[in-house]
Amino acid sequence: MGRKLGTAQVPLFLALALVGGAVPAAQAGAWVSQRTRPKLLRFLLDGVVTSAAVAIWVDIFV
Repeated sequence: MGRKLGTAQVPLFLALALVGGAVPAAQAGAWVSQRTRPKLLRFLLDGVVTSAAVAIWVDIFV
């Protein structure tokens, strides 16, 4: 990984922005998952997976 960053194959600003957003989002996700019923979490995950599948199908066939 160090070689990719050293040869500018990874945009530093975008990588830092990604990490800067991912760390607090992971903490928030852990907090929410502890306070939410598993059935609701499963329903939300189903929605995310279905949305991603529909988006992929639209990209392929439209």
